[in-house]
Amino acid sequence: MSGAIGLVRTIFGALLGRLLPGRGGHRATCSIGALAATARPPTVPRRRRLVYALRVPPDLLPPGDEGNRLVRPYVLAAQERQSLAKQRARRRELEEAVRALNAWSSGGGGRG
Repeated sequence: MSGAIGLVRTIFGALLGRLLPGRGGHRATCSIGALAATARPPTVPRRRRLVYALRVPPDLLPPGDEGNRLVRPYVLAAQERQSLAKQRARRRELEEAVRALNAWSSGGGGRG
C-alpha cells in the first residue's frame, strides 16, 4: 500500500512540477530576455529549399511582342497621348457648357 502511495506521489509531483512554474517563475517574461522555468527556448525555422521551374506557364509570363521585348501597357505612344489630351479638353469644355446652362436655367431660363 505504501508503495502505491509513493508511486502516486511521484507521478503527481512530476505532473505538477511540469504544469506549475516554480516559485517566482511566473514573474519571468520572455520580453526582457529571462525565460520562465517552463518556457521552451525559441526554435529556429528550418531553411526552405529553392524551387526551380523548368518551364513557366505562358499565363505567368510578362506581355511581350514578336521580338520578345517587354511591352508595358501603361506607356502610351505620342499619338495616343495627344488624342487623350484632346478628349480631356473636349470633355472639360462640355462640362463648362453644361454648368453654364444649368446656372442659366436655375435663374429662370430667360422667362420674363
